[in-house]
Parts: sequence; structure tokens; C-alpha cells
Amino acid sequence: MDETSRTKIPDRSPRRASRRDALRRFASFTGASPLFQGSADAQQETQTTASEEEPGYLSQEPLRGRPRIIRPPEYSDEIMAPVNLHDFEGLAKAKISPMAYDYIAAGAADELTKQANSEAFDNYWIRRRAMTDVRQIDTSIELLGERREHPILLGPAGAMHMLHEDPYSTIARAAKNSGAIYVGGAENMAEVTQAGEAPTWWASTLGSPTPETAATFAKSVQDGGGSAICVSVDYPYTGARDRVIRNEFDMGMIPERNYSTSEPPTNGFQSGMIQAYVPNMTWRYMDWMHAATDLPIVVKGIITAEDAHLSVENGAQAVVVSNHGGRTLDGMRGTMEVLPEVVDAVAGRVPVLVDGGVRRGGDVLKALALGARAVLIGRPYMWGLGAFGQEGVQRVIELLHGELRIALGNAGQTSVSNLDRSLIRRAWLPREW
Repeated sequence: MDETSRTKIPDRSPRRASRRDALRRFASFTGASPLFQGSADAQQETQTTASEEEPGYLSQEPLRGRPRIIRPPEYSDEIMAPVNLHDFEGLAKAKISPMAYDYIAAGAADELTKQANSEAFDNYWIRRRAMTDVRQIDTSIELLGERREHPILLGPAGAMHMLHEDPYSTIARAAKNSGAIYVGGAENMAEVTQAGEAPTWWASTLGSPTPETAATFAKSVQDGGGSAICVSVDYPYTGARDRVIRNEFDMGMIPERNYSTSEPPTNGFQSGMIQAYVPNMTWRYMDWMHAATDLPIVVKGIITAEDAHLSVENGAQAVVVSNHGGRTLDGMRGTMEVLPEVVDAVAGRVPVLVDGGVRRGGDVLKALALGARAVLIGRPYMWGLGAFGQEGVQRVIELLHGELRIALGNAGQTSVSNLDRSLIRRAWLPREW
């Protein structure tokens, strides 16, 4: 086929508004509106008694030819009003300070990578299979020796006190109630783990790592009940986030301040200033931690085959494809675009996870079909926390899990363990595909 006969590649310019951006802007506009409330009468019409086996999801039993819509009875009408993860952003924006909103929502520089994370999902289309018995849907996975109800994890995030007075324990309890693993980074993670009574991976982004600090942290995770250590390797310097700089945001405003230096600049995000976070981390850090603990170590922040190989060679028991939500370095590809590269490099030796831009159950389906074992979400559950506290976080997870179940069934799939690349195709085909 000559070049002139090739299918024209659609314009994927970051400047062009995507469908996801439109949804986000709509949510921001409507979130504070009193009109953005679900109809109590309409909701009541669809409410039935939930089965003990499937609370909060579509019933497996047909009712006069239609599935029963099950409404969790413990939630208020206000919490039930959001119908997807996009909606929570607008609701949170209406309740938190503009400075807090910009800090969480911001990506680095022109936010091209943040946008690329979302748009990358739109580059894949699902090949639905028909005439399959999908009455029974299995979303469970095996991860680091544990069986999990679904493949959705809550990724590490800081600055949570801008959203809630007791954020980390609240998130941990929500994770327990929703069957999710919480990857937390609070200084009091032992208390958080105890409060949540659920598996927690402790996130590590230690500044100026040494054998001593690595060993101390690893021992604290083991003694505190953590089930794994998640090491972020993509954060040597704080990213230049324009809207944070314009707000003259001061890191000292965050109660759980955690700096790599003892005395950061008064305004660590001021334009032209460089704020080191973890500038001297090397693969030696893995050796130090392995020497101190037998807990699994997960490496987060991998976007190349080369680093995927190095992660496994240095003892990583899982790898997370991540560009830090587009918050550190602008100009990188979306994580879904690099996921196949990392999966192929790992070659089944360890599980591969992915984060960045996951907003729909179909997104989770696509990621798993490309080889991910699970996904992590960040901003969506933070918006849920800011809007409704613990119940908001729970509802975010439940909505995403419910959408995944629906996507599986409508795609003719009965289990996430059966997914592979045959289920999806690129929306456009580059030469290397």
C-alpha cells in the first residue's frame, strides 16, 4: 500500500478539545448548580431490594424482561446524583477552595501529557463478541498472592488535608468497604492501615534516600501491617504546574508537608525555582529495601521497555505504568500508548498495572485487554473525597466497578482473566501496530 492510499490519521492535536474534556467542563459547570440533583421520584421508581450477592449492581435475575436497577440504600439522594466519575469533579470544585482544586487538577506545563492520558483511551475500540452467555460476570483478579474482588486500586496522592480533615483513614475505610487496595503515602500509615482494616500498599517517595532511610521505611511498613511497598521512581523534581504557580501556592499550606529538603522555598512552585523532591534515587534503593524486608516491592512510574527490564531485574514484584498523572514532565505519551511496550518487555514475569486518565469501565476493560492486571485511579476518588467524604470515595469505586461489569457483559466477556489484545483495535493504525 502506498502512502497516498493509507487511511488518513485523524487530527490528535492536544489543542483540540476531546470528548473527555467536554464532559469534565460540563461537570465543572453543573456541579454547583441546584439543578444538578437527581430526581428523588425517578430514583425511587427504580429502587428495589438489593440481593445479598450483588449489592449496588444490576441484578442477575431478569424482571419481566428487564434487569432490576439496585440502589444502595445507605446513600443519600445527593450522593446518588452523580452518574459517572466526571460528575464528581464539578461537585468537589463547588465545595473546596479554588487553590485546592487547581493543585489537584493541575498538570505540568501545558498539561499535554495529562490530556494525552485521557485521549489515549479514545484511540482504542472494542471488538464486541456476540451470542455469549454473560449472566455471570467475574471481575476478580489475583495480585501479589491475594485474590481481589476487582482490578481497581486507589493510587497514592498527597495534599489530602485540603479535601478532608481526616483523609487517609477515611480513604482506607472506603477502600475496605469497596473491595479496593489503597496505595497510601501518609506519615501515619500504620494508623491508616489499622483504621481501614484492608490491604494497603505503602507509597515511598523518600527524599535523599540512603541505606538507613530505606531500611527504616521498609521496616515501618512491615511492622505497621502494610502488604506491599510502592516506590515512585518518576519524581526527582516537582513539576512546573502553571496554575499552581499563578495561585502562589505554598507547600507549607499542606499539613502533611513532606519535603526532600528540610527547608523548601517559601513558595516552592514559584516560576524559575527548582524544588528537588527525590533527585538522587537509583536502582540501589531497591537493594536496600530488599535487604530490610521480604514484602513485595512495586515500582511505579515506568514508561519504557528499558526501565521495565531494569525494574524486574532489580527485584520488582509488580510494575506500574505511570507518568504521575501528567504532573511532573510534560510532553510524554499517554500511559495507554506505552502500556503494550511495557507489557511486552516484562513478558509475564510480574504483573503490570497502569494509571492515568481512567474514568470509565470501558477504560478499565481496554487496559486489561492490553495486558494490565489492574488499574489505579487518583483524581476521581480525590474528587469523591472532596465532595462527599468516605461515601464519595466508595461511590466512585462502585460506579467504576459497575461500569466494568456492564462493559464486560456487553463485550461478550465473562471474566477479566480471559481478556487479551484480540478484544480491541486501534482507532487508527500506525505502521508499527
